[in-house]
Amino acid sequence: MIKTVIFDIDNTLYDYDTCHAIGYEALADCACGLYGLSRVDFDRLYPESMAVIKERVGDRAPIHSRALRLQVFQELIGVHNYTQVVQLYRAYWEPFFAEIKPFPDVIRYLQLLKQRGIRTGVGTDMTALMQIRKLSVLGMDDLIDFVVTSEEAGAEKPGEAFFKLCCAKALAPAKDCLFIGDNMRKDVNGALACGMNAVHFYRPDAVPIPNSDAEFEVPEGQKFVRVSSYEELIVMAG
Repeated sequence: MIKTVIFDIDNTLYDYDTCHAIGYEALADCACGLYGLSRVDFDRLYPESMAVIKERVGDRAPIHSRALRLQVFQELIGVHNYTQVVQLYRAYWEPFFAEIKPFPDVIRYLQLLKQRGIRTGVGTDMTALMQIRKLSVLGMDDLIDFVVTSEEAGAEKPGEAFFKLCCAKALAPAKDCLFIGDNMRKDVNGALACGMNAVHFYRPDAVPIPNSDAEFEVPEGQKFVRVSSYEELIVMAG
């Protein structure tokens, strides 16, 4: 019996790809204007800043920090203006949050779970503040009971420590938890490996996730399904 449902956030509760594309264009325009860069230069240097951060901190939550990436981006072009780091940070996030909205039927599904006394949580890579802000803007303050981020867990999905913390906050055995996410390797495999049930939220039009189609086996006694809409989950819930 499912007692707790845990959701990934990005590309699971809302369309991250679209929001990111809008934010990235605004960031690129701002950076090119500030520093006289060509778009080709920006598109080369910004990913390089991300690679530098990953080399410094490893596969942990700080790799997602937009502020750290922009700090390193300035270092790569020989600039040290921290007021402009804030300006660039806002250039990305303000249009991002202006675009964000829940996927169809997400709110209805969350409300159905609450009506049935099922606890709800999120389990997401990235830093806590930004993910909590997303939940607030999505209008989910009263619909989510707990949050687990990789920043808090000290490990990215599909790490064991991450899913152990999800289980602890779920207040239910892993076998009574359902994890919903768009990434087969991180969300589905991670959940199944810790004893949870899993749903792959799959959108045919989504940007492909690199290295996400790892093979897996569903352990005996656990359940796995693939859906492309929350309406399907509502129908399954009866």
